[in-house]
Amino acid sequence: RTPEEAKDMIKKYPNWINIPYEGARFKIDELPRDKDLILVCSVGTRAYEVYRWFEAKGFERVYVPLGGVVLARSWGEDLK
Repeated sequence: RTPEEAKDMIKKYPNWINIPYEGARFKIDELPRDKDLILVCSVGTRAYEVYRWFEAKGFERVYVPLGGVVLARSWGEDLK
């Protein structure tokens, strides 16, 4: 997510690490392999592409919620 898109999520979820799509490829090796990583974008398309990059690097604990933030909002989740 862009910094603007992520600012409310960072406040709500203190363990949230925001890495904008444009820089994700260059940050992969800096992220922990021993923790679950959840990739989120608006509808899931960008997150799935980044998931494939993680998968190619050997990460096994990476997840992409189906439908992204848009679907979560439809369920009543307070995601900005």
